[in-house]
Amino acid sequence: MAKKSKSDIMHDKFVARYLVNGYNGAEAARFAGYSEKTAHVQGSRLLSDANIQAKVSKMVEKDLKNLDVDRHRWLAEVRGIAFSDIRDVTIFDSSGVGFKDSDKITDQAARAIESVESITTYDKEGRPTVQRKVKLYSKAKGLDTLGKFMGMLKEDPAAGVTIIINGNETDLA
Repeated sequence: MAKKSKSDIMHDKFVARYLVNGYNGAEAARFAGYSEKTAHVQGSRLLSDANIQAKVSKMVEKDLKNLDVDRHRWLAEVRGIAFSDIRDVTIFDSSGVGFKDSDKITDQAARAIESVESITTYDKEGRPTVQRKVKLYSKAKGLDTLGKFMGMLKEDPAAGVTIIINGNETDLA
């Protein structure tokens, strides 16, 4: 692999900074090593260069693909919380409530868990009592977030919440 020239390194720095700073060419040029006096001109010059434009386009395309993946992951997380069920992580039986074994909990159910707590106390004879708590993320907040994302809920502080079902609006006060 050929060693990159100083100019290529500066160009790569320029492109990387340009994408993360809100498309500010002068600031990206300064970061890449161009002087304060010429940064504005150099930024414009670099942005008119076909190779730089190709690198910017390639990086933007990659970022958009990543954004789409992140969007799908975010939606899966919100759906997992919105549709969580405490029975997916606990067991209710005649002796009380217990935890399911971790290998019996689905990935989606595990991601809905906000916290797990285990407290051991001892009586006067030294016998332990274990108190365990499991808390899921707020199902109501998950449903609210999902409803807003899907366009099923519109929030108007003055009018309360409007639920849209099959194109018909229902106001809740």
